[in-house]
Amino acid sequence: MRLPGTFAVVSLMTGSVVEQLVPAQPQINGSSLEAADLEDQRIAVASAVALLSGLIMLGVLSTYLSESVVKAFTSAAAFHVAVSQLQSMLGLRLPRHSGNFALFKTLASVLENLPQTNMAELLISLVCLAVLVPIKEINHHYRTRLRTPIPVEILTWLLGDSVAGLTVGVLHIPQGMAFALLTSVAPVFGLYTSFFPVLLYLLLGTGRHVSTGTFAVVSLMTGSVVEQLVPAQPQINGSSLEAADLEDQRIAVASAVALLSGLIMVCMFVLQLGVLSTYLSESVVKAFTSAAAFHVAVSQLQSMLGLRLPRHSGNFALFKHLCWRTFPRPTWLNSSSPWCVSRVLVPIKEINHHYRTRLRTPIPVEILTVRHAVTPPLHHSYTTAVYGSVTDVFPSPRMPALHVFPDIVADTVAITFVGYAVSVSLATIYADKHAYSIHPNQ
Repeated sequence: MRLPGTFAVVSLMTGSVVEQLVPAQPQINGSSLEAADLEDQRIAVASAVALLSGLIMLGVLSTYLSESVVKAFTSAAAFHVAVSQLQSMLGLRLPRHSGNFALFKTLASVLENLPQTNMAELLISLVCLAVLVPIKEINHHYRTRLRTPIPVEILTWLLGDSVAGLTVGVLHIPQGMAFALLTSVAPVFGLYTSFFPVLLYLLLGTGRHVSTGTFAVVSLMTGSVVEQLVPAQPQINGSSLEAADLEDQRIAVASAVALLSGLIMVCMFVLQLGVLSTYLSESVVKAFTSAAAFHVAVSQLQSMLGLRLPRHSGNFALFKHLCWRTFPRPTWLNSSSPWCVSRVLVPIKEINHHYRTRLRTPIPVEILTVRHAVTPPLHHSYTTAVYGSVTDVFPSPRMPALHVFPDIVADTVAITFVGYAVSVSLATIYADKHAYSIHPNQ
């Protein structure tokens, strides 16, 4: 059984015809109109080859193909495929050869440029082969016992998914701790919030590019509810018991908000209110995500400058947060560290975006940045604030403060709709970009 479509030998032969009739023109220096015209000409030639090939197909010729001829032809085709992919496996960019003995000319070019091999791409190719070949053999050897063959192609995605998962997971560590402070709870609870929802979304979610966890706008809104019901008490002067009791009350209120928000979302699922996402036009989605990004930037501004400012709530709280009446003097390390990190993150992000077609996996700059940030004992050498130690065990489960439901229901409804709108907006953007669909009711 063979699925009709592209094939390496046919693609190479068609490409040779296209290159002969419409060769690449080095004089095109970034002119999008000339490049688009060249591309249109190449597509027209390739389409003409496909059309003419379809018109002259003669099925009766297959009766003259003996078994030995068929096996020899498929072996030669496999050799063509291997040689055509060899330069991609080695990370080489070589000119195309055509005419007689083009295959051997390509092989000679690969051997000549072997010292220029990209070791990262070669390693990735070898790892993929080390996974593909044994599983293909297992599928063939146990084909009578296996109900369905092992989806080996899915396993080849594991490398890119592993790098992406590791990067996002490492990024959740500082992000979760920072957004937990916005919620007015201990930083370690941001790590819990980044860990458990992902396990549930793995089973039920349909957005492939959504990583559930902490989010600045939702954290700010939840923190506002926590501050209203359990305000900070200045009279606590170092009493660990009173401070622990205050922390427990705040965690109970934040958990109650999360529980009630989850119950509201379950009700939305039962009532099939996912249809509301159809009213989120592209302009609304982009405006919402831009406003959310602005909220994130403003919420992290005081941490970037090493400042400790009072929390604002109510109307125009965001702008009140920006308009400081007194500007405390930050330490040079607190104010310079974020900008140094940004000067590393932004250029490498641009490199990942610009060379995304050449890089098998993006450069995991977030992992390197976080690793470098936690290595030196900055609080010993400089006057800078640190979060302190984080417990390495999960706390025992406790019930949220159910008695505060009547006091938080109005705020929780707003938090629920904001969280839903953010998730659906981001999932819709990436689903459209990568051509797949999501189920808003989930």
